Amino acid sequence: MKNRSIRYFLPLMLIAVIFSSVAAQAPLIAERPYEPVVLRGGVLSAHYGYPVKEVYLYAWDSAAGSWRMMPFQIDERIRTIDPNGDGESQRHTYFIADDGLIDDDDELVFMIRDMGEKAPERAWIPNPESKEFNRIELRVYDPDDPALDAYAYLYRSPTITEAVPAPYEFVYHEAQDSVESKYYAVGLGAKTGLVEDIVIKPPFGSGVDIFDRQKMRANAVIAAGPFSDQRLNGKTESLIKVVPGYREATRKPVVRLVREVRQTFNLGIAEIEEGMTFYVTTRFYPFNGRVAGGSALDEASLKAALPGWDDPFLLFKALRQSWDFSPAAAGMRYYNKHNNGVLVDGVPDLVDKSIERPIRDWNLITGEQGALFSLIVLPDTVAESISLYYYDNSAGGTGDPDSLKFYDTGDMASWGDFGISMWNAKSLDLSFEMYFLPNTVNTIEQAQQLAHAVEKPVWVSFQSATGVAGHQGGVAPQGFTLARNWPNPFNQETSISFSLPGPRRIVVDILDARGRLVRQLAEGRFGGGEHRLRWDGRNLNGASVPSGIYFCRLTGESQTLQQKLLLLR
Repeated sequence: MKNRSIRYFLPLMLIAVIFSSVAAQAPLIAERPYEPVVLRGGVLSAHYGYPVKEVYLYAWDSAAGSWRMMPFQIDERIRTIDPNGDGESQRHTYFIADDGLIDDDDELVFMIRDMGEKAPERAWIPNPESKEFNRIELRVYDPDDPALDAYAYLYRSPTITEAVPAPYEFVYHEAQDSVESKYYAVGLGAKTGLVEDIVIKPPFGSGVDIFDRQKMRANAVIAAGPFSDQRLNGKTESLIKVVPGYREATRKPVVRLVREVRQTFNLGIAEIEEGMTFYVTTRFYPFNGRVAGGSALDEASLKAALPGWDDPFLLFKALRQSWDFSPAAAGMRYYNKHNNGVLVDGVPDLVDKSIERPIRDWNLITGEQGALFSLIVLPDTVAESISLYYYDNSAGGTGDPDSLKFYDTGDMASWGDFGISMWNAKSLDLSFEMYFLPNTVNTIEQAQQLAHAVEKPVWVSFQSATGVAGHQGGVAPQGFTLARNWPNPFNQETSISFSLPGPRRIVVDILDARGRLVRQLAEGRFGGGEHRLRWDGRNLNGASVPSGIYFCRLTGESQTLQQKLLLLR
């Protein structure tokens, strides 16, 4: 088989019904029941070179005193030359066949809700052959409260015949370009690639399509020096479109379905459309979807795509992305940081349109139909001004000022249409995240806790052990060590490993070349053994830092270690 958040508490009765006894066993599960975990690289190193089909993930159930296999998958994510590019451009893809062996390109994917407790020292799965190989203990925990944790165990054996559980019922309908799990269904537009249908299934919701369409509107100016005839100065109703001929999706998903298409900007200028095609990768998990990748439309990318143009210029006089619902959403309520339960009824509302910087904009729309939570993170410099877009009017029209000359589309009505409007913007980023949740998620406090956790995912530590005569022989790392980060150099994210001889309080900081604090990755008490953190190249405020030399410093009770990191953007 080849093939990360929320922080709120449901009533104990609901937890017992939906998540069974597992939630009571592992504290992190009640805290983050819908969060996926994606682990790359060194976590799988004890199994490098082994067949993927011989690796399995298990959870320990202390109440039953037994093991259960977890739903999981291992996806190969390979860096390759883009055959549709200039022959040199590289990208990552999930859709190139490999040799079927565990290596550094693999990603292990599973759900927190399927994890268990820490297994006793002598517990091992009832498979004799598995004792011939190392197992990997994975501890996943809340970065704000390490006591909230859960465990999973990665085993290897060539004689395990049990099928990997597939409780999330993922299906990709190729003809309709739609994705379905046990809890939701999402349909995508053939021409735009944007979302056109959303259904939240019982018991989470009503099972009715509550969505009209995802909208991207622009009033843009694109020009280039002497090429005055090669100019766009006007509006576009759909800013991006699908490039026909390429679409891939995971064939046998268990906990993740990856869909990848090629898209371009719908600006009416052939050179731009041909020169700025890009891949958009959508990762669907049992309760959420993430759009990442794509291309930021900005002046730098214009110059790269249009070498024949003399210093091309881009300005979005107005730019809006929004989520427009259908009449089936009537009765739902809308929440964000400044609006608490605005009724969706097709009647115009006065709402607070404030959006603070840094831009971490979350939205929640919820009712008996289910709950949808979205989060978009944008650079502070993306636009001169920015505001919430919210328009609820069954008569249609637009919530933007008339001078922008946007027009309604789709069902010619707006129900709880929410999003972001920007003015004098010089770039566009397509990334966002959306959760499909039960209608019990229905307060501003729950949404705030969810947003915090989405931006602050769980941390993971791991250690390897061997099975000897049916029990675990500890092989925990010795001493106080800080390993070199990997990859190094890096341009997006790097993994940092350290080992402790026993439980102690430590601090892990990222410093710049002048010794100034850039980011604190960890502070608190950690257990003995090997631990792994990640740094995504962002500072304390969440902004990306520039290329350069940085240092990771591990400080213990009486000892400090440091490693050099090289960031190349």
